[in-house]
Amino acid sequence: MILVLATIACTRANPAYRPEGQREDGGEDSAPVPDAAVTFASLADAPPDLAGPDRPAPAGLALIDPAGSPPIAPPDPGGRPFGDACGPDRVLTGLIGTSGALTAMGLDSVQARCAQLTVSTTAPILIGTGDSAVLAAHGTVGGARRAGICPANQVITGLEGAVGQWIDRLYVHCAALEVRMVAGDLTVVVEPPTRLEIPLGSPTPNGLIAADCPAGAIAVGIEGNSGLAVDLLALRCARPTLR
Repeated sequence: MILVLATIACTRANPAYRPEGQREDGGEDSAPVPDAAVTFASLADAPPDLAGPDRPAPAGLALIDPAGSPPIAPPDPGGRPFGDACGPDRVLTGLIGTSGALTAMGLDSVQARCAQLTVSTTAPILIGTGDSAVLAAHGTVGGARRAGICPANQVITGLEGAVGQWIDRLYVHCAALEVRMVAGDLTVVVEPPTRLEIPLGSPTPNGLIAADCPAGAIAVGIEGNSGLAVDLLALRCARPTLR
């Protein structure tokens, strides 16, 4: 079943979002977070220039032009390098972090949540996310667990973090994908992102620094350094395109 993107643009300033199954403190209940809970009310809501019967649907999606975001890291990060790719046709839709394992404040561990990227094979052309999986944790898993999970059919495009001895606090940026006509061609457009108001890590007085994918790209994995805590974190990015 093809999952459908929400058409609500992420233009509001930093709204809070708590997925179904997630507690107000940012932890998760035992029930899994559902993917693609938001759909078009009707196919008629799709842009009319994408719904014509004379316009062939794409064969699928491709993730091209691999790149990376700047890292979030203290001046002299330690730890051992790690890297997680979501896999073919999969994108980063959430990060799970823990704190409380150490006496000092910080993001003790981080793990990626990836989901299948899908596209409709008939007009109108709609992009969504499918089945998801959580990858391995990096760092020392603490007792306070928080999950920054994008709303249904959105993907991570950037991060904001505060650093001290290591990464102290982390926020996730999410965006929707939409197919539009650009200069006469069907193009995948990354909508403006929204910061989820669910912080990962511990409170800190330090200011936030940004780590965004290049314009038009989305996150397809993570990389960084970790040991007792998460010392460095960056996004692996790629540009979605129709094929």
